[in-house]
Amino acid sequence: MRTDTLEVRPHIGGTLPAYAGFGLTFAINPDPGKSGEPASAGSYWWGGAAGTSFWIDPKEHMVGIFLINMMPPEHTAASQFQQLAYLALE
Repeated sequence: MRTDTLEVRPHIGGTLPAYAGFGLTFAINPDPGKSGEPASAGSYWWGGAAGTSFWIDPKEHMVGIFLINMMPPEHTAASQFQQLAYLALE
């Protein structure tokens, strides 16, 4: 489920960043250096149409769930939530 099935990194429906891999219905972060995200290599995530999102970081034993209902979706708050969650580990 967490194995990257993409050899080429196309944008899937405009929602998948170029650095991301894709497993079974969610994106995978193969290289945190390229993503700029605080998550570890092998972490995975996905987001919903109205801004909800989740990420799972097996290396840190961490799960984040961000729930919001806003159209169009606002991703700044979800990114800040993730940053603060990783800062709390330090």
